[in-house]
Amino acid sequence: MRVRLGDVLFDTGNWSEAIVQYRSAIRQDSTLVNAIVDLGVCYYNLGDAQEAERHFRLGLERDPRHPIALFNLGIVCERRDDSKQALDYYHRALETNPPDPMKQSLFDAIARVQQKIGSSPKPLGG
Repeated sequence: MRVRLGDVLFDTGNWSEAIVQYRSAIRQDSTLVNAIVDLGVCYYNLGDAQEAERHFRLGLERDPRHPIALFNLGIVCERRDDSKQALDYYHRALETNPPDPMKQSLFDAIARVQQKIGSSPKPLGG
């Protein structure tokens, strides 16, 4: 119930209130990876990149192939000008076979970072 309420608050941009709901849900069940990752997004959107990164990494500890956690870690790294690490996270996210709508965002992010650092694209695996 708390996760669903957190999701509604998340979807409407009420980051602080969503944090309250997600934290409560995670206290009751620490295996809620999506809630952990969404909590990280809330922190990021409130300007706390360090707390966001901590939650994305915590999500990956529970699910090392979580595409949204990987993608968001790429964003955090890109924003702090760690292009090499950002590319690594973006490629790892692509390798998880993420949902189709996310694939284009990943392709765009990879192209953006590669253009920034002046490298050619890494071939995609079949």
